[in-house]
Amino acid sequence: MRRVGRALASARQRARQALAGLAGLLVAGAAPGCRSTPRESVRTESAPVQPPQAAPAPLPAASARAALPFETLARCRIDHGGLFLDLGSEAQQLHRSFSLGPFSDVESEAWADQSHARFNAAAVSYDFWLREPLQGLSLRVRASSGSATQLSASIDQTRVGLQRLRGAGFQTLVFPTLDSPLAPGRHQLHLRWSGRGASEAGYVARAEWIHWADPAQPAARYRAPHERSLRSDVTLAGSPRPALLLDAPGKVSCPVSIQPGSELRLGLGQWGEGEGVARIAARTDRGPRRILLERRISATAGWADVKVSLEPLAGQLVDLELEAVSDGTTGRVVFSEPSIVSTSAQVPASTARLAVLVIASGLHHELLPPFTTARPLRHAARLAAASVRFPAYRVPTTLAGGVVATLLSGLPPLAHQLLSASSRLPASVPLLSERVHEQSGESAFFSGVPQTRAAFGFERGWNRYEAFSPVHDVAATAPLERARGWLEQQLERDDDVRRLLVVHLRGGHPPWDLTREEVAQLEPQDYAGPLEARRGGIILKHQRAQPRPAQRRLSSTDWTRLQALELAALAKQDEALGSLLELLERGKLWEQTLFIFTGDVGPGDAPEAPFGDGQPLAEDRLVVPLWIKLPGAKQAGAVIPAPVSSIDVTATIAAALGLQAREGSEGLDLARLALGQGQPVARPLLSQLGSEYALRWGRWLLRGNSPHTPSLCDLSADPACAHDALERSPLAAEALWRVTFDEQRRQAALEGAAKRPELAPVDRETSAALQVWGE
Repeated sequence: MRRVGRALASARQRARQALAGLAGLLVAGAAPGCRSTPRESVRTESAPVQPPQAAPAPLPAASARAALPFETLARCRIDHGGLFLDLGSEAQQLHRSFSLGPFSDVESEAWADQSHARFNAAAVSYDFWLREPLQGLSLRVRASSGSATQLSASIDQTRVGLQRLRGAGFQTLVFPTLDSPLAPGRHQLHLRWSGRGASEAGYVARAEWIHWADPAQPAARYRAPHERSLRSDVTLAGSPRPALLLDAPGKVSCPVSIQPGSELRLGLGQWGEGEGVARIAARTDRGPRRILLERRISATAGWADVKVSLEPLAGQLVDLELEAVSDGTTGRVVFSEPSIVSTSAQVPASTARLAVLVIASGLHHELLPPFTTARPLRHAARLAAASVRFPAYRVPTTLAGGVVATLLSGLPPLAHQLLSASSRLPASVPLLSERVHEQSGESAFFSGVPQTRAAFGFERGWNRYEAFSPVHDVAATAPLERARGWLEQQLERDDDVRRLLVVHLRGGHPPWDLTREEVAQLEPQDYAGPLEARRGGIILKHQRAQPRPAQRRLSSTDWTRLQALELAALAKQDEALGSLLELLERGKLWEQTLFIFTGDVGPGDAPEAPFGDGQPLAEDRLVVPLWIKLPGAKQAGAVIPAPVSSIDVTATIAAALGLQAREGSEGLDLARLALGQGQPVARPLLSQLGSEYALRWGRWLLRGNSPHTPSLCDLSADPACAHDALERSPLAAEALWRVTFDEQRRQAALEGAAKRPELAPVDRETSAALQVWGE
């Protein structure tokens, strides 16, 4: 088992390192001339300049584009003569009615090769999902007594029966067969412990597993498929491999969102004596179960390596099933190293001397290129034309500081712990600025947004950091102007050092940097509504705080004026952007620059008042612009529809600058993705805000607030999510909830994750800036 664990861990590490090798982000800002502007916080570090280290060699194509869907069994269903739940695994908690925890009423315990759950409460419920109608279910629970000696069970509103635990030790309780049929979808099993034990135990009872069994499955000879027994090293014909071992009738099914050009690769074998039958199948919410491969295998034949095309399933969320149909007299069917591999061509990494990341706050998509009508943002339009656009780019939270923290660290919010507006970025979280410094490079960060001031931990590791407050009479273009001045100085001093430049702009967010004369020229003429340029943030905050939805809405006239204010403010920043682009072109650095332009958090759509930090996790706030200008302007004007996230931007920058991949990083190199290197599966993208979550996976979206029941929608058929598909699409519902639960725990345990949130020491200057910002 230890060899298996090491082998599986090695396979996992190879895949993650390869995925981490996909990185590239592009954003920039520029200013027309470097006028003198008051700084609010400045930190300068001088370090000896050394030649940059060579970028790491690209990883093999196979590992770079392989997915391991059966690696994490917490995301999978295990069936052995009926649905099986291993209570000794932490994954059992994902059946606890859409709660993300923490849990104290049931705790998993394990030692050596034994594991069970300790029940500290008398009443506990578990959800289970059926793929098709079920008649004659037989419930079985393997348990031992504590302070209770009896267990009663009911399914939904139907009582199943009561069983008594007799004597000490674990025993299998077999309840009467349920006569009433169960429909496909979600059901609840309610367990209640009662009776009085002979001794005062410190717990109510203990249980190893729950089995929703087929009555034909013999209870006496049942060999429970614990997770620890499903994996082992198996040697066939002298060839050892890590594998999944299944008794018949048994199967493991894991959800996967298949991408075009993918195939499943694995080895099949019979471990023990005789012959067995292995089957690979796929199931969706719509349509019959599809058999992809079925093969009879012999114990004397060794490993049979197979490839199964998944092209007919491209674009779908499926349950991919490995099934032991029969396994002979004493043997088991084994599946070695199942992986999904992309058959697209390998693409070399793009390298850059300079990476520029421009993050603009509060961007409405309709105000940005490509325009349907004439707009004044000519430099942004020029940048967009030279860039690759990612219209499905999605941020991991609606906290502006949390988004930037992910962009600079490559860690999701649950790992960097910037989970509320009052949190700061912990010093233990490594940033791109520090990684650039380790490679003898240089970096600078210029911010005009209060949420990325020094009080929130963003000043760390930069050669130059400056923050500009909206309280002072400072132009919104100041961060771009300072960035241009810094870069101009660096280019005069040295030509070989790798550099990172980050600019966080006001973008379309109030307060808007406009004079009264400029406002008077805006549409609609003779506007008499509440919106003002300088007090816009404060006014909209008051509007958002109204108790009734009707009071939070803006009129159509207000929306017309609001967008006119945003566009006029963006036009000034666009001129500064053009100045930065001109510097790069004049300095002959444009061709060697990775330039990324993106947003932090979307302002929200009409009719309610927009903006506000930490708003609900709606798609109109999570989906923001992302343009990436690749070195050499490769793929200029291309549109990549694949869902991507902020961790991918971090990985793209790191790859372009030749930074060493962070341990456990799973970000994709968007430069490679843009150049045609396909991915075998679509990744689930989790956004988090406190107990609220929103998981996007392919065309499916699951939104909820733990522990309440979430809603599910198919965005391809219902873009507005007007109809809840949770009960109508049980496969997608269970798959997305399993992934949400597992992702939440996996992200919190990532390498480099902070232990706990830290409170930001907000000074008077920062407090004033936030107030003017509308927070």
